Parts: sequence; structure tokens; C-alpha cells
Amino acid sequence: MATQSPEDTLRMALVINNAARMGGSERQCLLLATELARRNWTPILLSLAGDGPVLEQARRRGIETDAVALRFPLSPWYFPRNMFRAWRLFRSIRADVIIGYTSVPNLYIGWLGRRTGARAFIWSSRNAGLDRPPAWMEQIALRRADAFIANSPASRDFLARAFPRAVPQTAIIPNGVAIPDLPADTSGQEVVCVANVRPEKDHATLLKAWRIVKRSRPDATLRLIGHFEENTSYTKHIQALAAVPELMNSVRFSGSTSDITTALSNAAIGVLSSRTEGMPNAVLEYMAAGLPVVATDLPGIRLALGDEADQWLVPVGHAEMLGVRLLELLQNNALRASVGGANRDRAKKEFSIAQMGERTISVIRKILQ
Repeated sequence: MATQSPEDTLRMALVINNAARMGGSERQCLLLATELARRNWTPILLSLAGDGPVLEQARRRGIETDAVALRFPLSPWYFPRNMFRAWRLFRSIRADVIIGYTSVPNLYIGWLGRRTGARAFIWSSRNAGLDRPPAWMEQIALRRADAFIANSPASRDFLARAFPRAVPQTAIIPNGVAIPDLPADTSGQEVVCVANVRPEKDHATLLKAWRIVKRSRPDATLRLIGHFEENTSYTKHIQALAAVPELMNSVRFSGSTSDITTALSNAAIGVLSSRTEGMPNAVLEYMAAGLPVVATDLPGIRLALGDEADQWLVPVGHAEMLGVRLLELLQNNALRASVGGANRDRAKKEFSIAQMGERTISVIRKILQ
């Protein structure tokens, strides 16, 4: 009869703040939960914003889930009652370790501290300080963390600024990515950008660069994959930029997708024009699909692509250089295949889900020993 390891009985709660759509943090949380389950650990995926497709995917993979729908999570009016509801959720799942993904989960877990019933709390910093709560609330939560995980140098630097004492307890664990069985067919002329339509993703610069591309490659198309809020001023601005005569019929808004492998299967190039990033899932997914990548030169993106990709990194907001780099790849099939193949090899070697899981387990073992 096989003996049971003490780790087999550990319950690991991974907490997200949005189960309605598969954003970068939600995707990484689901990947880690799946890897922990594969290793016979016991992950539980929790949502503070009610049930939704993310939890549905977890259940289809045999992962335990639970949820509570907090109201206006950081509103002073609702905060006390939200704390009580979060406390009931955490106590009910009886986790040994709780890992928060993004600001709101980290805040509530930190404020509750040992009242969650967990032996340890790991603060996972994934967005380099975006969507932060008020500083005084954040400081209370930060002091309760037993360890910190940053997915990029930018996320680590945010922690160092917000809570200098976190530095010795911070592990950099890059995001993991699933590798499709087959690489994308890069022989076409479709450029894909996977990014929710938000100001920090800077679709405006990308669309300005696309005008440069279209002057030389009228057959090229740009597909924008990602969630966008209807009728906001920023969304209207981006839609207006895409509707100018030079770009009409060459830019397509595809919305969110839960099947990124299929979405990238016929792309020629992956692009990202963000002004700020931690470790962007989009870039890793482009690489795993075997796509060449043109992106802004940010620490997390450079970490993903490696220093040898310097030629394809452009300054933030530099539409002209972004357009020129895209054109260079669109005009050379062999170059696209070569760069894309190197990216896929790097994704396999450096950013496997197994490596992400092993590094996370190492942090857990250290704080529980």
C-alpha cells in the first residue's frame, strides 16, 4: 500500500477577484491549480466576485472551487460586511496556505490574517502595482504576508517600493505557459494583439503604427483580442482610431477568448504595445505558439523574450519604430519562421508550467518547514 506524503493533505487556496473572464492573473491561477493537482496536492480555486467561467474551467479539470460576491470590494461602506463574508469563505474551505492573486484578494487575506484559519499567506504580485488599494490599507495587509511571489522584475520592484521589508522574502517566479502541440502557421499576414482594451495597453500607439504598416502591406490585417468595456471614453477613442479610412476593414475587434491556442494558430506575428507590464501572458503565449514578437521594451517583456530579442523591442509610445519592426517581419517569411521557432524553444525551456509549479512549491515548503 502506497504511503501518503504530508504534502498530499495540504489544502492550497488560490484566490482571484474576477471569475467572469479569463484575464492574465486568472489564467495563471488556473494553470498553477492544475499543476498542483497533477502533483497530487489539493488546490482550491476561490473567487471574491461570484461564480463564472474561470471557476467552471477549474471544475471541468477536477479542481475544487468556491466563491463569494463582495460588493464594491474597497468601498469603506461595504468593507466591514465584505470582511465578514470573506472570513466565512476562507474558514469554510480550511486551507493550509492561501495565495492571493492581485490587489483585492491580497488585501482581504492580509487583513484577516490568521483569522482565515490558514497557516501561511503568500502575497502574489502580478501587475506591478496597478489597481492598488489605499496605501494605509495595503500596508496592513503587506505586514501579514509570510512570503511574496513576484512574476517579473517590475512586480518585485513594486514590492520593494511599497514594503521594503518584503525584499528578502520575495521570490521571482515567472509565469508559466502551455505549449501547443503544433506551432502556428506564420505564412499569412495577420498580426495579433492579445490585450484587454485599457489605457495601459496603449492600443492607440499600435493603431498609429498600423497606419505605417498598411502603406506597404495593404493585405495585412490586425486582430485585437481582449475584453473591452462598452461605451467608455477610452474604448470609443480606440474604436474611432481603428475606423479611419486608412485602416477600415483591416482592424478586427475579436473580444475575449478562452481558447488562445486556436486564436493564435493562423497568426503571423504577435504584438504588444503596453506602457506598463509585469510578466505579460500574451508574450508568453505568442512564444509558445511559435510567433515572432514585436513589443515595447519593458523589463518583464525583455525577461520573457531574452536579450537576443533586442531587435524586436521598441521604446514605449514609439509608433514609427513599432510599425517598421512589424513591416520587417511581414515582408520576410523565413525571418518570421526563424524568430518564431527560437521563441517557441525558449518558452519550452524557460517558462513551462512544471517549472512554475516547482518554484511555487519550493516557496510553500520553505515557509511551512
